[in-house]
Amino acid sequence: MSSTIEIVGGRLSPADLKAALAPHIDGVEIRLDVDERNSPYRGGPGTELLVAYIGGGAAALSALITGVFALLAARQGQERAANGESAKIVLHGADGSSVECPADATREELDHLVELARRLGSSTIELP
Repeated sequence: MSSTIEIVGGRLSPADLKAALAPHIDGVEIRLDVDERNSPYRGGPGTELLVAYIGGGAAALSALITGVFALLAARQGQERAANGESAKIVLHGADGSSVECPADATREELDHLVELARRLGSSTIELP
């Protein structure tokens, strides 16, 4: 399986997001590139996004999603203190459907999210 997923980093620039995710995906078949693309979720034409090129199937997708959750969990305490809400990611499927999951999800919920992402043909991961 080979797929491309856009990662919209919220407050993180694509370069900062790439640097933060790199240790979490070391050793799996994922290449991260900063690219100019049009995203319906953030920004307009010419917006820089982080693009993950995944060549390692479900294990690589799982590593990417786990890395994103690790980033969110690291800043979750700050989020809760600021607005009383838990951080979350949103997966947008190629068909326009979406799934939200909080950063404090259990391992079982993460496994379920990875399976949903595969079924949705997820094309975008959006961070707050």
